[in-house]
Amino acid sequence: MRSRGNKDLFVFKQFQIDQRDCGMRISEDGILLGAWADFSQCTHVLDLGCGTGLLSLMLAQRFPKLRITAIDIDPGAANRARENAENSAFRERIQVICADFFSLDDELLSGIDGIICNPPFFTEGKSSENQARSLARHELRFSLAQLSEVLKAFENIQELRMILPLNRKTDHIEAHFPYGQEIAVRSNQEKLAHRKLLSFSRKSMLNATKELVVRNGKSYSEAFKSLCAAFYLDL
Repeated sequence: MRSRGNKDLFVFKQFQIDQRDCGMRISEDGILLGAWADFSQCTHVLDLGCGTGLLSLMLAQRFPKLRITAIDIDPGAANRARENAENSAFRERIQVICADFFSLDDELLSGIDGIICNPPFFTEGKSSENQARSLARHELRFSLAQLSEVLKAFENIQELRMILPLNRKTDHIEAHFPYGQEIAVRSNQEKLAHRKLLSFSRKSMLNATKELVVRNGKSYSEAFKSLCAAFYLDL
C-alpha cells in the first residue's frame, strides 16, 4: 500500500494517507482496529488522538451514515488528518479539531455516542526526543484513568473501541461499561499474543472470536484478509 517513491504516502482502496508531520505513523495495530471496530449502532463517533486520520477514514468508509469528529493535541498531526479527510470522498462527514481531549467543550461530548482510540501505550521507559512521537506513544498528556473520568460523566457515550498491549489493565474503563469483548492478537501463528482489541459497551453484546492471528508464516491469515480486504489494494 505504500506509494512507490513516497514513503510518507499510503494508498488504500478508497482513500490515501499522507503521514508527514505525524508522531504516530500508520501501523498494523491501527489498521486492525479500524477494520474491526463496530459502530453500526452509533451516529457520531469521536476519533481520540486521531494522528493521520486513518481510523476516521476507515470508519467513514465502513459506516456511510456515521459522522466522525477527529481530535489530536498535536497541531502537525491535526493538520495532516484534516488534509487527508478533505482529500477523500468522506470529507463532509469528518471534522478534525486540534485540541486536548480533556479540555473539550461539554456540548461536543454530549453529542458523541462512540469513541475509537489507539492510545499512547507506554507508561515507562525513555520517551523520544521527537515531541510529536513522544505525545503519540507515551502517556504524557493522556491516561486511561483520565479517560474513565470522562466516561463516568458522559453516559451518552455508549461504545468504546481500543487496542492495547495484552497485559495492560483496563479496570478504570470497565467500571463504566457492563458489557465488553476482548480479542487477543498474534502477529504470527508461531508467536504469543501481544495486543488485544477491546470493545466496551453499555449495551448487550454478542460473543466474538477470542483470538486473531495476522499471519500464517509469511502470508496473511484468512481471518486477517477477510477483515481488511475492503482496504488493502492487494487483498
